[in-house]
Amino acid sequence: MSPWSSFPFVRITLALVGGILAARYWEGQVWMASGLLSLLLLVYVSVVMSVSPTTFRAWSPWIGFLGLGSTFLLGYVCWLTHEVRSDLRHLTHCSASIEAYEAIVSEDVHRKSARSNVIVSICRARIQGQWQQVQGKVLLSFPNSAVLHIRYGDVLMIQGRPRTVPAARNPHEFDYAAFLGISQTYHQHFVLEKQIAVMAHQPPNIVKVWSFQVLRYCQSLFTQYIRHPEARAVAMALVLGQKDTLTPEVSTSYIRTGTMHVLAVSGLHVGILYWCLRLLLKLLSIIWKARWLSPAISLAVLWLYAFVTGLAPSVLRATTMFTFMVTASMLGRPTSIYNTLAASAFLLLFWHPMLLFAVGFQLSYLAVLGIVHLQPRIYKLLTLHNQILDKLWLLSSISIGAQVATAPCSLYYFHQFPTYFVVANWVVVPAALVILCLGLFVLMTSCWASLSVLVAWLLENVVLSVNAFVRLIQKLPWSLVESVHLNVATVLLLYGILLLFLVFLHTKSIKYLIVASMSVILLSLHSVREYCIRQVQRKVIFYSIDHHQITAFIQGCHSTLCVDNHFQLDSQLYTYHIQPSQRVLGITSSNTCRLAEAIQQKTWPIRVWEGLKVVVWQGKKFIFIDQDSKNLPHLSTKVHTDFLVIGNNAIKTIQPLLDRFDFGILVIGTSNQIFLAQRLQEEAIQHGVRSHFLSQQGALTVSW
Repeated sequence: MSPWSSFPFVRITLALVGGILAARYWEGQVWMASGLLSLLLLVYVSVVMSVSPTTFRAWSPWIGFLGLGSTFLLGYVCWLTHEVRSDLRHLTHCSASIEAYEAIVSEDVHRKSARSNVIVSICRARIQGQWQQVQGKVLLSFPNSAVLHIRYGDVLMIQGRPRTVPAARNPHEFDYAAFLGISQTYHQHFVLEKQIAVMAHQPPNIVKVWSFQVLRYCQSLFTQYIRHPEARAVAMALVLGQKDTLTPEVSTSYIRTGTMHVLAVSGLHVGILYWCLRLLLKLLSIIWKARWLSPAISLAVLWLYAFVTGLAPSVLRATTMFTFMVTASMLGRPTSIYNTLAASAFLLLFWHPMLLFAVGFQLSYLAVLGIVHLQPRIYKLLTLHNQILDKLWLLSSISIGAQVATAPCSLYYFHQFPTYFVVANWVVVPAALVILCLGLFVLMTSCWASLSVLVAWLLENVVLSVNAFVRLIQKLPWSLVESVHLNVATVLLLYGILLLFLVFLHTKSIKYLIVASMSVILLSLHSVREYCIRQVQRKVIFYSIDHHQITAFIQGCHSTLCVDNHFQLDSQLYTYHIQPSQRVLGITSSNTCRLAEAIQQKTWPIRVWEGLKVVVWQGKKFIFIDQDSKNLPHLSTKVHTDFLVIGNNAIKTIQPLLDRFDFGILVIGTSNQIFLAQRLQEEAIQHGVRSHFLSQQGALTVSW
């Protein structure tokens, strides 16, 4: 018998994932896929019910393929039925004509320093004076106010129209639209206090109402008993999963040391809670021999904890995983942990197929797989007779197993790797156990104020000590490897190499080691090729950043960034829009100049000619018109330029440009007013001029 046959749910879940991926990238008609799925299921049931046992064994592989094909189509249909934009009543088809809309608050409100964000579901909208049924989710952003209090279940009347969440406009920047798309949210709306009114309170799910009420009560207890704001923010993040009050400094410290996972309530916290419950319930199992009692109590407490955290998606995923594992143990049936994990993933993806593309979902399952499969093998590599050292090595093997399994995926999403993650987790993970237990104890003893204050004081000091340790690790030299960029093909190749190496260790077959070695060589050659390309690259990037004119001239691994007078390099705009592309291109040195200042420098080839800024760089000519140019120079012959860049509303019509310049591309910058830029683009199209509108078309990258 093939070892693969021992993992039926792994095969089934992989087939479901294949169907979801196929629907994501090759979307078809839902009625056609549903009809084919019904036909395959009918054939499958007919074959299984009609054939004899002998014939069934002979046809078993083909019947298996038929079942997997049905599961593949099930995943395909699940994606299509969950894709709400195919409904003609969806907001996508009418958002431009909406005057006002009625929506219900469908999630928890996240409060920041100045504004709050919440997901609302539209019930109806006023279009051309008439109310119509409309569906869709909107990310609503409204100012924090002493008057306006919004909570889950409120029915809101909102003036104005939501807008489509813009896609990433600059190379390699974070795609916020894709991130929100996982939750089927494709629109956003920034409103003023006077544009929004609470009409009623009609919560669609009473369980969520109770859950959020308990969550708010727990938050108020932490606010009452923990005085230090930083300690309170970390405690609420670690115990309750509420990260709204975390400061950027604290978040950065945990991210750069590889310990941010303790501040995101997920499988680690549920696992810690389950482990503590198992220790406490051992005594109960001695007194009461019922095999099912301890697992039943454990499940009840785990789901109660999920309820206290506001039924957060990450906690629900982890609780679902543990529910499958505990249920299998309670039933006393021999089962594989891989089948159990696959079964939980199947249930979650069947319920919400978009979860497949959620970073938290991917990292959660990869981390669990790393701990389950890699950790025992890593732990066996070293035998320590000292009990303390052995516990440290056990903790290290868990961290290494999880980190190895998640490293390629983490590098793909976050582009950095913490080098001291093992040392940091020696302290932070056990401390997370202490903080979680103390935090829950504060909540459970809230009726005994003096005891709760004492426990909260202890909790506060533990958190502050952990924060100090994390900052110390962050300050160590070479604590973080940054500017790492991996594409999807490289990530898949890395996981392929890891899988081949594990198969080789299991089977001791040299062919797997040979294929893994060839894959490593292929990856190395690819890296060398990328390095050589970066050394000779010549690029110009016109960035698309609202109200700013930013141009990067890149030669080899050096970048010269030309910015306007209002742009600050230490702002979030640089980190969010510009830095990702600089990192991907392998930029190791850079300098920044403002066009007005660069004119005075002889080291940069920019000059003023007839009141215009002219750059001649690497055989290409760039003319920047960014000042009021009512009196353009009168030229006897047209001046040739490769790029003519318009900014700061300097040009009202392109006709004078056509009379004076012979240009390759007209670049309409984002520093122009939007209505003027649109008019210039329309004129360019009418005259057959090649143009690029940065605000609508995104950044322009030119290579030669």
